[in-house]
Parts: sequence; C-alpha cells; structure tokens
Amino acid sequence: MRLLKTNLLKISNSVLSSLLFILGFSTSCIFFGAEYGTPNADFVIKGTVTSEDTNQPVPQIKVKIEYDSVYTNQNGKYEIIHNAFPESQDILIQFIDTDGEANGGLFQQLDSIVEFTNPKFKGSKHWYEGKTEKEVDISLGKEQ
Repeated sequence: MRLLKTNLLKISNSVLSSLLFILGFSTSCIFFGAEYGTPNADFVIKGTVTSEDTNQPVPQIKVKIEYDSVYTNQNGKYEIIHNAFPESQDILIQFIDTDGEANGGLFQQLDSIVEFTNPKFKGSKHWYEGKTEKEVDISLGKEQ
C-alpha cells in the first residue's frame, strides 16, 4: 500500500511538472533543455571622493544609484555595482554628505551621469553577460 502511494505521488508530480512547463510556469527545465531568464550584467563604478579645497579624501560620503548605496571608506574610496540590461547605459550617480561636519565640513551634493557606451563585459555565463568597470574620481566643494 505504501509503495502504491509513493508511485502514485511520483506520477502525479511528473504530470503536474510537465503541465506547468507546457503552460510556461517554469523558470528552467533541464529535462527539456529549455532555460528562461533575462540577460543582465554588472556595471561597476568605483573611485575616490576628495575635498575640492584640500584635495584630501572624504570619508562617509553616501554614493547612491537608484535604490542602492554605499559609503566612502576612510580613504575616500567607494565601489558600487548596478545590475542592468547588458547594453549602453547612462547611470545617474549621487554623492551626498550625510554626516555634516563629522567628515571635515558640510559638502555640497553632486549628481553625475556615468556613461557606459558599447561596454565590453568580462565573465559571461548563461544569461549573465559579466561585468564592466569605470573609475570616477570626484571632488566635492563645501557648502557656503
């Protein structure tokens, strides 16, 4: 009786999986050799934020792209990754002083566009096209 239930469950699972695959509710199915997904790639932007007045690195500056953000380290360095469709991209990046006087003064916010034109990607695998990088060094002026 137990063997009958096990076999019945295996058969019903196979039928249900096949039906879901045919209707398009499967993300991938090795059995049929099909794979679904969206091409994507990582656009890496890194650099250093310095003070316009002293040319010294500025720590704790918020670097923001859409819904992702990072902070500069003690050496003013940052690295942020934006995952998007693998084609030319214009990415809006914002530099925001969030701690005021604690990092040596209150710095002005700066918005910049980083252009990736005809990017070359490294590390391609299936739907992931790999990553491409740009270095963007920024100097921030102090608030008046």
